[in-house]
Amino acid sequence: MKFEIFYKTTALKDLEDISVFLFEKTGFANFAKDYINSIKSQIEILGFYPEMGFWVDDVGLLSQDFRGLVLGNYVVYYKYDGKRIVIFHIWYSKKSFPNLNE
Repeated sequence: MKFEIFYKTTALKDLEDISVFLFEKTGFANFAKDYINSIKSQIEILGFYPEMGFWVDDVGLLSQDFRGLVLGNYVVYYKYDGKRIVIFHIWYSKKSFPNLNE
């Protein structure tokens, strides 16, 4: 069974920011586009295996059932409620921890 995946506005903004960063760094729009498509493809796997991510054990977030999925230098923060998956952030792992309560 495949579960639906929904992206919060914050996650869509993260993808846009990653794309802009990669384009500015490399100068190749196709590279940035392909990288974003790769991230989205890997997130799609959550639809089949929603519990594959680790529990986010930051104080206060574990009780809110946040999970994380490491994709290279990025961490996808999401929730799975047994029916659907909601993507909250796609965050560069070397940046400060995102506000997941947005």
